[in-house]
Amino acid sequence: MAGSGLVFVSHEVKDFDAWKKGYDADKPNRDKVGLVELALGRDATKANVVLIAFQAPSVAAAQAFAANPALKEAMMAAGVIGMPDMKIGNAV
Repeated sequence: MAGSGLVFVSHEVKDFDAWKKGYDADKPNRDKVGLVELALGRDATKANVVLIAFQAPSVAAAQAFAANPALKEAMMAAGVIGMPDMKIGNAV
């Protein structure tokens, strides 16, 4: 894992179940860039706030994925509200 990238995402969704269907349908795009889901959860006090952690092959791969306009389109189509909070880091 050292040398790989980490991506942490938090965002609110209109409806978790509807969002989850869209998220699952977008898996091929995450697979294409080598993102591996490490954890998927919901905020303990706000059930429509989604928390996701990914491992990426590199920080550059994570940054390229985050910058892809198709990601924004997929998130909006799945019901993401507002701007996601996305952090990219190096695994140590």
